[in-house]
Amino acid sequence: MASNGVAPAEGCSLFGVGYENVFERLNKVYLQDRIASRGGSAEKFVVGPFGSGKTHFLRQLMEIAAAQGFATSEVSLDKDLDYSNRLLVYKEIVRNLRMPGSSGRGMREMLAACAKNVQGMLPDPDAAEAAFQGWLNGITDHDFKLDKFARVAQKAVRYYDQQDQDGFQTACQWLEGAFDNKEIASRLGEQPVKDDELKLCASQAMFSMFQFIRYAGFKGTVVCLDEADIGFQQTSKDKIQKILALLRADIGVINDLVGGAVFFVYALTNEVAQSMMQYDALKQRIFSAPGYGFMDGNDYAALISLSTTTDREAELRKIGHRLADLLYDHAGVPLAVDKSQAINKITQIAAEIIEEDISSSSRREMTKRTSILLLNILNRGSLEAAAAVAPPEEDEV
Repeated sequence: MASNGVAPAEGCSLFGVGYENVFERLNKVYLQDRIASRGGSAEKFVVGPFGSGKTHFLRQLMEIAAAQGFATSEVSLDKDLDYSNRLLVYKEIVRNLRMPGSSGRGMREMLAACAKNVQGMLPDPDAAEAAFQGWLNGITDHDFKLDKFARVAQKAVRYYDQQDQDGFQTACQWLEGAFDNKEIASRLGEQPVKDDELKLCASQAMFSMFQFIRYAGFKGTVVCLDEADIGFQQTSKDKIQKILALLRADIGVINDLVGGAVFFVYALTNEVAQSMMQYDALKQRIFSAPGYGFMDGNDYAALISLSTTTDREAELRKIGHRLADLLYDHAGVPLAVDKSQAINKITQIAAEIIEEDISSSSRREMTKRTSILLLNILNRGSLEAAAAVAPPEEDEV
């Protein structure tokens, strides 16, 4: 945070400020009511300039969801990940999938967590085993988006239950995206997926995975696609149109998905959001008239703008104060600088950033400068935003 001002991989909920009301609304309307209670699905687009806190926003949302029993997956749609490549996107979502209460990621962790969750639903061992076997046998009878996914997932869980590591690994490889591998398919008694069917297979497998997580008793899944502005920015106009068409199709599938219980959240810059408005079929689904945006109180607006705030300096002060609270409450050792002095310095930093007028990255800059200040307080007992470093002494000749 001190070096780059970027959100840490863990702990964003501890110091997130400025969007408490937004998270409360997303939690109630989407995580709890639509997804957990009804098994529905939805999508949102978090929009803001570089440095506006989009990554922090996504990670804080995932932490809120994970604490309530949701699976999560964070994927960076950078220039190396083509959004139009359905198989590649699926593999990344699977690779980064994390089940609640687990530090591991991926398909193997997901299947093991699902099996354990079902096995732990009843206190009596015999009743629990009977319920688990009934659940396992019923997988192929459930209405999954892709029948092949159901068959292989059933075999994978059965292998896991029987402690057949080779069989479990083979099934996991298929579920991780090796749909066209002839050897793996043969071992599982399936036909390899043809090249021209891979795109559809990957898309259906992804939604089947979300349905499976729900089928295993979890509340649902939150998928956050960060840096979508980079992933969506392509040099070819035809490629842009293809990506926007896929995005529009995904929205349709998400809204129609039965029992999927998934919440897709994309992070975009303002420029990319504007380009999306040039695609009429997509605009009709995400556009909100003035006064009807999410920040205006419309919980159902597709876009959430992070670029508007009534008092930027007060917001920056809150960021700094929250970071100071974390240090002084949890340092575990006496600090040489009194907290009131640190707060005064943080207030000064916030005013300096506003005066410098770097609005597009003011939150990131506040995070960097405050983190540097607090590290110097912790490590050097110094109330300086940047400590002077003495030049090295020359060796005597």
